[in-house]
Amino acid sequence: MRMHGWKGLTLGVLMGTVCLGQTPPGFINETPPQMLEPTEVLGQQQTRQSTTTSQDDPPPFPQTGLDDQTVVTPTRNEENYGQVASSVTVITREQIERSRQTSLAEVLRGVPGVDVVRTGGEGRSTSVFMRGAESDQVRVLLDGVPINNALDGRFDFDVFTTDNIERVEVLRGPQSTLYGSSAIGGVINVITRRGEGPATGKVLFEAGSFGTVREAAGIQGGTDLYYYSMTASFFDQDGFSAASNNDERDAYQNHTYSGRMGVTPTEDFDLDFSFRYTDAGAEFDPFGSVEGVNLIDRTYLRTQARWEPLENVETLVTFAYNDNYVLDPSAFGPSEFAGEEVRFEWQNNIRPIDGHTITFGVDVFEERAGSTFQERTQRDTTGWYVQDQIEYGRFFATIGGRWDDISGVDLASTYRGAAGVRIEETGTTFRGSIGTGFRAPSFVDLFFPGFGNPDLLPETSKGWDYGVEQRLCDGQLVLGATYFRNDFQNLIVSGFPTFIPFNVGRALATGVETSALILLDSKTRLRVFYTHTDTRDRDTMAPLVRRPRDKVSIFLTRSMLNNRADANIGVRFVGNREDVGRVALAPYTVVDFSGTYEINDYWRVFVRVDNVFDEKYEEADGFNTPRASAYGGVILGGW
Repeated sequence: MRMHGWKGLTLGVLMGTVCLGQTPPGFINETPPQMLEPTEVLGQQQTRQSTTTSQDDPPPFPQTGLDDQTVVTPTRNEENYGQVASSVTVITREQIERSRQTSLAEVLRGVPGVDVVRTGGEGRSTSVFMRGAESDQVRVLLDGVPINNALDGRFDFDVFTTDNIERVEVLRGPQSTLYGSSAIGGVINVITRRGEGPATGKVLFEAGSFGTVREAAGIQGGTDLYYYSMTASFFDQDGFSAASNNDERDAYQNHTYSGRMGVTPTEDFDLDFSFRYTDAGAEFDPFGSVEGVNLIDRTYLRTQARWEPLENVETLVTFAYNDNYVLDPSAFGPSEFAGEEVRFEWQNNIRPIDGHTITFGVDVFEERAGSTFQERTQRDTTGWYVQDQIEYGRFFATIGGRWDDISGVDLASTYRGAAGVRIEETGTTFRGSIGTGFRAPSFVDLFFPGFGNPDLLPETSKGWDYGVEQRLCDGQLVLGATYFRNDFQNLIVSGFPTFIPFNVGRALATGVETSALILLDSKTRLRVFYTHTDTRDRDTMAPLVRRPRDKVSIFLTRSMLNNRADANIGVRFVGNREDVGRVALAPYTVVDFSGTYEINDYWRVFVRVDNVFDEKYEEADGFNTPRASAYGGVILGGW
């Protein structure tokens, strides 16, 4: 039986079996990650048998580019999808470009177990919750290096654009064993694009609703000896009022420069450098009639050298620097907030025998932070970690531990274990993991004048999950379900009358993440994700704020006109949830559309329509969200 086009969508979903068309890479003998959309169909089935020797491992990145079968975040090494027991979602560059979204927060909205809440329009404060964890309990990486703000431990999703991103890997569950503090809910790793092939350039212009104008330009290329990729983008928007109690416009401006370059003189040695700089400003009304502009300055620098001195021995040395500066208006006058981090990492990978990869290393970094209200303070951290990756036939596992010595804070120790088995005869994969995480108290928690507590302990968590994935119809239908539980202890909370923080909080988050990945035909692909999350403050028994109990994401993509055009529909349902003060937030459904048409080898036009049916809703109490809006533009260039 063969179904075609849009008719295949309806009939295929109703019957639950879609067995037609070519199989995309990664769908045969490899269980794919839960992608927002599948990778392009290459017209050829690909089969990869389970690996037990180092010769079968993926090649090192960034000496060579990442293929559709490889992830790097779960183990800090290149690893085949099918050999990873952790819950991981990959958002590829193709998926980002198809969506035509311009901010990292927007492309994260559809990821299972992840909830995005923005207090207004572009550039406004944005929180990302993962499996119930707070936004400052999610570790964000740029090319494998943590970039959370040293001052308060948070990451500013609100001003991070999608320019020059190769992929985003979202790793759920406690990950402190490899990534240290703040990796309680999980890790988001943004990987900068690696250039390849002949030198090509790109120029983009876009305009649309809310007085939006965006320009971008870039160049990329590479040979066997070197590679490079650099972009610059300029985003200006008149915006709309962030606060729901007025109608004046809050403008936003973002200038971002990003790049990656490296040399690969031999197969055993390569040197990689990446950078990202953002200069942004966002208007808002912090105190009624007092208007202000948040000025935001972000700098991220990273250099890594990789060397294989012996067969089956690899060492990586990384130096990184990140600087976060905010000039914030207030009723008391402009206030400055600054945090910076200097980091050194030394990682070693040894393959002593077939089926084992031993990874061990040390992270050493110095954090400095201060503000108008807080004297500049410094602390030092040294973290040691060790991990064993085990691969034998159908069985694969990782086990590891970590010890972090943080000046002024108690020693933190964490562990993680994950295991899976693949039954190729039935297309079934079972996975499970257990681990612990911690978040060190931030400089604000410890030292803010009059409201800090230098005796705070790290927040801790213990989380576990187990799940199953089933491939049907030669991998053209993949079903998955994962149950998870996170227990949070020593949470730092403050309240009336002193507002001084103490380690008294306890919380629990349990839930289920399900997925259906469907290839309807060689041109049409469907992704359906459902997440149910039950959260509780174990002291008050109230649900944790802004975490919906139910969330559904649907992504439908169709290629047309001999692959010269594509149309993409996204549907997002967010269920009941509560905000601060037990304020009930109503459920909502938002439908988005995007499309691209390739005029010739050099010119492309695109369109994006957000909130097609003009849904009125709030993600946070008292803050507006964008109504129906349309954007369009043109791209000149070949990448």
